[in-house]
Order: sequence, then structure tokens, then C-alpha cells
Amino acid sequence: MSHHGTLSARAPGEKRVHSEPTGVTERTLLLDQHEIGVPDVLYWPSVVPVHSIPVVDEPLGDYYLYYSGSHSDTSIRLAYADDPLGPYTDHGPVFEDEDAGPQTETPEVVWNPDTERFHMYYHGFLGTNQTTALAFSTDGLDWEKQGLAIESPPGTAGNDHTGYLRVHRFGDYWLGHHLMGGGGSAGWGVSYSYDGVNWTTDPRRLSTTVDATGDPGWRLDWHHTQLCNRDGRYWWIGSVSDRDSWGDKDYGYVGWAPLVDERSVLGPPRPLVDPTRDWEGDKTYSPDLLIEDGTAYVFYATMSGSIHGGGEEASDGHIGGARIEWTDDAVSGSGSR
Repeated sequence: MSHHGTLSARAPGEKRVHSEPTGVTERTLLLDQHEIGVPDVLYWPSVVPVHSIPVVDEPLGDYYLYYSGSHSDTSIRLAYADDPLGPYTDHGPVFEDEDAGPQTETPEVVWNPDTERFHMYYHGFLGTNQTTALAFSTDGLDWEKQGLAIESPPGTAGNDHTGYLRVHRFGDYWLGHHLMGGGGSAGWGVSYSYDGVNWTTDPRRLSTTVDATGDPGWRLDWHHTQLCNRDGRYWWIGSVSDRDSWGDKDYGYVGWAPLVDERSVLGPPRPLVDPTRDWEGDKTYSPDLLIEDGTAYVFYATMSGSIHGGGEEASDGHIGGARIEWTDDAVSGSGSR
């Protein structure tokens, strides 16, 4: 399967005025690690507007926020609210893969109208390493494991890590970004699917040595990719972090850049959510997007310390949310600061 056309293509002679992200407003702490009692950072938020899904009878709230702990808590958890920015009520664990070892984490949950199921992509120690798997649900609460979803193509450098999948609906197919090899030879991959169940992975890894940051010590975390379509223009929204994934993580942010295609951005990323609030610590990362009625919301994890710490060096991390502002908001009257 080949999908290498530009995502931002337009008809010859067509003129468009593109609105760019300028920052966020209504920044809100949605889930507090200490109030919930999870021993590790909360991360990988995935928000689903269940109010728009007719088959869900009497949902707990209009919005379901799925998340997990990192590297120690062994379950996918759920919180719910009637507004995208909360307040959220924590429902607790909803799914655990007993075969995944110490990790059932990074839930990416979408409603697939073709299968009429919720799809949850998550990873754990499945297959030969940390591998992306798939579970189904009809109500978003009770889940049934389906099996492995994405595995590394033969000959991929590094180990067979394919976790941290983020998926996006584009036209008549699904597009996903994920790790493709980890450890000392970490890289990223792109996979495609027409049904959200059977995936084909491009054997070409995304570059780990040259990207658009302009700084050899930093990188675009392609496995944290969100695609935002506004006024016919696609934007990359994702994490920008220290290239050493095992470092102290002193700083990192959710950024944005114009998207050329699913493998490249047009220029260096700019900050969208800098960690400026006390509860955001030193780092914002792993964003999710929700776009409703022309309004875009970003949900993100926060962290202080190293994600690989323990004991007195254990990380501190929560989940926040905000509304994205755009350059045309002042004209339309929809923006505020």
C-alpha cells in the first residue's frame, strides 16, 4: 500500500488563507496523579466524544478520557466529563491484558464507524517486545482483546518495539505513527489500514538523526503525532524532547509545525503548550486532539523528573487540557486570552 501524496495538496490556482496556531487558553488540570493514587505518572490521554455515538446508551458522561500510568501501573483507566475541559470524574481501570507483563499502557481509543466498535490500541510486552495490540468494545467500558496489531517489518534496526501508536482518520483509510525499534537504535514508523484492524507498515523508518528541530540535541517525537486539519491545511502537533530518551528530561513541550506529508514537516516546530504552570512541571508531552464545531482542544501529559526514575527520584505527572487559539480567532471573535 502506498500513500505518499502531500496531505496539504490543493487544486491548481486555488487560494487559501491558513490560520496558524498561536497558543492555548483555558489551560486546566484535568487529572491529578496524587488524587487518583496511581504510583507512576499519568500519561497518554485519549479523549472520545461519546455523546456523538448513537449506539452508546446512557454514557457516564459526554466525554471519555482514557489514560494509563507509565511503566509500572498495569491497566488502562478511564475518566469522564460533560465538557472537554472537565471537571473529570475518575472511573478507574477498564482494561488489563494479562499477557502484557508489567505494562498495559498508552491507550489510543477511537470510534470506528466501519466496524461499529471502539478500537483501543495499546502496548505491552507482547510478541517479541513491547508491541501494539488491539481491543474492541461496544460501549467504551467493557473490552475484549483482539490480538497484535502492528509488528516491526523484518530487518528493522534495534529491537521490535512498536508501541506508542497514535492513529488518525484520513480519507478512506487510517494512518498511524508509532515506535519502530527501540533501545539503542530507536526509530519511528508509519502504518496504514483500511479497516483499523489489519495494518500495513512502511518498512522505511522515519529519520532519527535529521529532523526539523534545527538542534542535534532535540527531536520530534513522531510517535506522539497528532494531525490537525484546519481550513484545508494539515498541522503536525506533537512532542518535542531531548534526543536522549533515557535522559533526565529537564524540559520538553508540545509543539506544532506545518505538515508536508505523513513523514515530514515544513519547518522547525514552535511551542504550543510550554510547561509554564506549577502543575505542568518541566515537560508537556503525548498530546491528543479533539475538534468539535471548529474548536480544537489539546490534552497532554505533564512531568517533573525522569520517566525512568524510582524511589525518591520517581516522576510526578498529571494530565491537562486547553483550547487551541488560532490567528483568525481575533477576527472571528472566538478567541480570548
